[in-house]
Amino acid sequence: MPNLPFHGEIMNNKISYQTPSQWRKANIHLLKKYRGEWIAFTKDGIISHHSDYTVMIANIEDRNIDFVIERIYENEYIDPPKFY
Repeated sequence: MPNLPFHGEIMNNKISYQTPSQWRKANIHLLKKYRGEWIAFTKDGIISHHSDYTVMIANIEDRNIDFVIERIYENEYIDPPKFY
């Protein structure tokens, strides 16, 4: 198996990460669509998201897993202006 920089392994064509922060680093491009929302994610991906923190928390089914909560602000992941 190749030495992967994110310390994950490939299982059934899906990459498995060891920590939520490794998942975030490898999948940061996916967070753009969650601007203005709270997200909760594990080493396997996003488990809940909503603009209201309490709703986002309520939607987490298993709170016994290791997850991270983060706010994706509206001004993050803004596309640069295009000059024609």
